[in-house]
Amino acid sequence: MDALKSYIDVQPIGTNIPKYLEEVFLTQPYVLILGDRPMPSQAVTIFERKALERQSLMSAVDVCFKLFSSWT
Repeated sequence: MDALKSYIDVQPIGTNIPKYLEEVFLTQPYVLILGDRPMPSQAVTIFERKALERQSLMSAVDVCFKLFSSWT
């Protein structure tokens, strides 16, 4: 569970993503989900204060790992 928390951030539905990106300090890729972890309403890959909206949590995690591989 700690490993999941290190690269998946869970925020409530309605979170202002542009404001969220202004306040984020992490530069490495990670996943932001809006809503519940088991059934998120939105999944986004975050990298260098940019948001890449994905259609599913699985897709967001896939992109995150690919970005992480090329980032290191």
